[in-house]
Amino acid sequence: VLLMMACAADLRAQTPPAATSPPGAIHGRVVDADTGDAVADVLVIAEGADRRATTGADGRFVLADVPAGPRTLVISIVGYALARRDVVVEPGRTLEVTLPLAAGAGAY
Repeated sequence: VLLMMACAADLRAQTPPAATSPPGAIHGRVVDADTGDAVADVLVIAEGADRRATTGADGRFVLADVPAGPRTLVISIVGYALARRDVVVEPGRTLEVTLPLAAGAGAY
């Protein structure tokens, strides 16, 4: 029994605790690049984070619990060009962004 306890204690000493960063969040607003007006019903995706949101009537969106690190936001709606924005999400912090969309024919 003592040998088993010694082995278990030795294993715990060799296994470092898992280092995880708390997630962050992205709050933002999507606007028309020419007029500055809010754009509603825009799909905003944080690639590689399995997070997505749709803008409200005021153009605002919230992506919660986004894993910390570099992310690419993909912004898409019919009638505007597909847009991408590289951002860095810091652990436990909220990133505020304004995303302008240019008129175009793209959406995916």
